[in-house]
Amino acid sequence: MRSVLSDIPNPHDGLFKELLSRVDAAQDIARNYLPPTIVQRLDLQSMELVKDSWVDEELRQHFADVLYRLKWLNPDGSVGDVYLFVLFEHKSQPDAETPFQLLRYMVQQWHSHLKTGSLPLPFIIPLVMYHGEAKWNHPQTFECLFGDIPADMRGYVPQFSYELLDLSLHSKRQIVGDALVRSTFSLMQSVFAANLDERLPEILKTLATIRPAELRLLEVMLRYVSVTGSLSESDLSAAVKAAFPLQASELMPTLAETWMERGMERGMEKGMEKGVHSGQLSVIVRQLTVKFGDAIDSAVQTDLGELSTADLSQLSEDLLKLTTVDELRQWLARR
Repeated sequence: MRSVLSDIPNPHDGLFKELLSRVDAAQDIARNYLPPTIVQRLDLQSMELVKDSWVDEELRQHFADVLYRLKWLNPDGSVGDVYLFVLFEHKSQPDAETPFQLLRYMVQQWHSHLKTGSLPLPFIIPLVMYHGEAKWNHPQTFECLFGDIPADMRGYVPQFSYELLDLSLHSKRQIVGDALVRSTFSLMQSVFAANLDERLPEILKTLATIRPAELRLLEVMLRYVSVTGSLSESDLSAAVKAAFPLQASELMPTLAETWMERGMERGMEKGMEKGVHSGQLSVIVRQLTVKFGDAIDSAVQTDLGELSTADLSQLSEDLLKLTTVDELRQWLARR
């Protein structure tokens, strides 16, 4: 079975989308992480996952997104649609341009709405999830991008805010929700912590009473820790055995498969590097033989074979400057 994380550019995206694609988890996140005044007007039972993605391809390496549509009770008692747009920001540094990126996605969604619907436009609630290494210290409004706004210019500036779910180690926010949400958020918050080996068993134990059908999320969590390289294989195995002493034998094949995939990937990378080096070396030897003939003896070829790929690239550039074999030997001696 191919890892759910292997088809996604960033391993953090895989865990995020595995959790957020579950309607029950999305309902729990909305219930516990949106303002109570908003939650009381949402019909969480009407939540429906929208398949279209609004993250531009060039930004996909830094963002993942999930969009939900649900019913909203207006103050006048009427019912309308509202969208919950969850943007996952996994860059190590917070992005001050996040409000602008959100506006682009919101405009795309409204544009799509107008193709098949009519005014009024549906509300969109942006929720930004972040678990980078640095502390998030940017304002959560769009108008902050303009700096100081004179009073007579405020009417020309779009105004909206976004909710921030900070899962970085700097955050003091309490992680709440059902077992699936708490365990996933706790893992994302702790994955780069120095004491992850101590934290992980307790995080995994949160899932000790989940239904067998939820085993997939646990497998994705284990793959996530393995793929990010946050723990050694022995430490991760120990954490699994400590959290699930009875089920560990069932879970270890998941880890073994992931480790095998990682080993194959590393082997392929090394093989590709070796192939590039071999090709460069062959070309360099042919060029030097044409230039210096039999003077390129076995000793020189041995020295050439010990050069790194970077050195071979440099030699290909310096080749025209070398007029004698002695100059070539001096060049090699400096490497």
